Amino acid sequence: MKKKPPEELSLRLRDTYWERFIEESREYPGGITEFLKKKGVGKSAYYHWCRKLKPFHPEWNDLGKDRKHHQKRAATRSERELPKTEVSERPRRRFFSIEDKRRIISEIDRTPTGKVAALLRKEGLYSSHIDKWRQELKEHRVQEKKRGPKPTGGAEEIAKLRTELARAQKMLSKANEVIQLQKKVAEILRTHLKEDEILD
Repeated sequence: MKKKPPEELSLRLRDTYWERFIEESREYPGGITEFLKKKGVGKSAYYHWCRKLKPFHPEWNDLGKDRKHHQKRAATRSERELPKTEVSERPRRRFFSIEDKRRIISEIDRTPTGKVAALLRKEGLYSSHIDKWRQELKEHRVQEKKRGPKPTGGAEEIAKLRTELARAQKMLSKANEVIQLQKKVAEILRTHLKEDEILD
């Protein structure tokens, strides 16, 4: 069957052509859209003839209400195997403690020269990592890194000054208490001296 009826055919032959075409599309297991793609026919031409011929074909009920049509479509969809989707786990950055660094460096020192590369591949490291760790050990800068924001250069000095300020305020409050006590004692002594003078 040709994709489109020849222009020289009569109107009745065109109607016959499109009637057969629409019947085949309705019976196609993959659905009308797949049938049109297969035949190379546009949807606008198809639905134009479908609307034009439908009054003469009451059997062309609405496919949305046709149970058999839905059963065919469901069977076709079940035959198609959907690709399995797998979400890979997000990679996490490795963390090496001081003990891990020392252990790896000691293993590299004990390993023969020709097998160092295999050991690095096994650990998933580069030679630049080892050089950096050696430099850290040499300068005694290897220490456990604390989580959270890194302290700035003046943070330690500020903390020290705050401690000294708190200590000074505490000493000042004690001195004020002693001064108040001395004033009370002086007032008591003064009153006693006045009383003694009066009695004399």
